[in-house]
Amino acid sequence: MGCFKQILIILGATSLLVALFGYFAYESMQDQTAKLDAMTPAERLEYENSIRRSECKTQRLYEIRSAIKSNLKDPDSFKELSLQTYTNAIEITYSATNGFGGRVSSSYRYIYEPDICGTNTKVEELK
Repeated sequence: MGCFKQILIILGATSLLVALFGYFAYESMQDQTAKLDAMTPAERLEYENSIRRSECKTQRLYEIRSAIKSNLKDPDSFKELSLQTYTNAIEITYSATNGFGGRVSSSYRYIYEPDICGTNTKVEELK
């Protein structure tokens, strides 16, 4: 009987946590909806564009890191040293091991037109 009681307590606690999470998620969504409704059309457009740019930036960073790793002799040795993002460019500095086992670093600037959500038009090696 003790094991059954423990299972019921765990199920009850889990149900309570799920209900609380659902409640707070619903409240958060209502707050977000109220904020959006209070925005002017220009503010709403800028807000939506900022979300789109953030999603594009995440996608671009994934593409850049994947491209760099795919060109390394030892992709597991990739270490990102610094990252700068701009409206239309991403600069990344990284280190990796070369064919002799030594660590070397490289820096590149990836330029997108008209902005980070656009097309990659140029890659420049930085000195």
